[in-house]
Amino acid sequence: MEPLEELMLNIKKKCGEDLKEELNLAELPEKGGLYAELGAATEKRYIRMSIREIHAPVLLMCKGTDEPESIRVLSRICDYMKKNKQKLKGLTYRVKGISVQSGPHKTGRMEDGQVVYSSIINFEIY
Repeated sequence: MEPLEELMLNIKKKCGEDLKEELNLAELPEKGGLYAELGAATEKRYIRMSIREIHAPVLLMCKGTDEPESIRVLSRICDYMKKNKQKLKGLTYRVKGISVQSGPHKTGRMEDGQVVYSSIINFEIY
């Protein structure tokens, strides 16, 4: 398993187990819910050490009819990830740092009246 693949699966697992929020990795659910997508990751290699750092932005989207609830859910996920980075470690990577690049903000409104909020979390892994 690749580090980025395992990171995404661990994010989904922790959202389900610890936050009781079902996170979809395939697509934004039609009837509302949470979705996560990996952005363009960058890699930094160190010549003298056999370590490579990967900076991976993860886009989180929340679709629903209740705007305050969407903001609350994304805020909880962002706070959880920042405070519990050690719980996200995997077999193929370790978490060096987590930062919120963009807090919960309105991204758009669907034709059926549901609003879409999003947030971006940067994961630094090695």
